[in-house]
Amino acid sequence: MRQCLWFRSALLALGCLTSLGSLAAQAEVKFEVVTPGVLEVVSGQSNMLRTVTPATLKIHTDTPLQLRIEPPSLVSGASPEAADTRKRATVKFNGGVVASDDPDPQFRLPQGTSELVVEMAIERPTLFHAGSYLYQINLSTIP
Repeated sequence: MRQCLWFRSALLALGCLTSLGSLAAQAEVKFEVVTPGVLEVVSGQSNMLRTVTPATLKIHTDTPLQLRIEPPSLVSGASPEAADTRKRATVKFNGGVVASDDPDPQFRLPQGTSELVVEMAIERPTLFHAGSYLYQINLSTIP
């Protein structure tokens, strides 16, 4: 199962939900982007992109759902990414926060509708070249 969530801005970010196992045949998950997210270069630090407007998502599931958040990955951009680029995605939901660099970056959504707030930070060892960048984050279901 793969559902993509688009966050649109001057810089684009893409999130996808990927199933690592099989959900019950009757399980249904629906997504809605409530607010698109925006990443911008940090003032005075042209090697960093950070969220200035978080993306807000609604996920509706008819069964409880265990998710894992992966670090952002570069899909396309004006300059390639170095291997030692540091990347972090965070998801805020129901009073909790989970980050992709946590020792166990998983969280459980209850049955029903949950609102998630997604943020990203990208730090390169070199400067970002002028242009647009597309980053992707994956939320994977855990059976």
